[in-house]
Amino acid sequence: MQWEVILIVLGLLAILGELFLPGGIMGIFGIGLLLTGILLYFGVQYEISIFVGVLASAITAVIVYMYWKRLKAKPVKTGGESFIGLDGKIISCKDGKGLLNIKGEEWSYRSHSEKEYKKGTKVTIIGFEGVYLEVE
Repeated sequence: MQWEVILIVLGLLAILGELFLPGGIMGIFGIGLLLTGILLYFGVQYEISIFVGVLASAITAVIVYMYWKRLKAKPVKTGGESFIGLDGKIISCKDGKGLLNIKGEEWSYRSHSEKEYKKGTKVTIIGFEGVYLEVE
């Protein structure tokens, strides 16, 4: 079997392996092996084929790293944290606590100043603690 075909098959196997064992390394090497094998198969000089394969792997690694870094930089806001700064409407209030409607959902709230609100009053979410949104 020719080396070119072996490199192409190894590249495809590495890319296929990436589907079952994600992590990036096998996919990056698979792209380099596949590209090198294809270039050698079509008669491109050995040195140029290796250079292009390594360069393609390096570029792929940099792109994957930049994408991964961007994903890690943005913390995901969940629950009450996602409502901070938004406005909601009071549904019920007793002793500075009650229910409010925000984005079509009912949430328990606590008044930051223990102020009593009337039903329908518009309030701003300033924080959250446990299961309570803090309003002002």
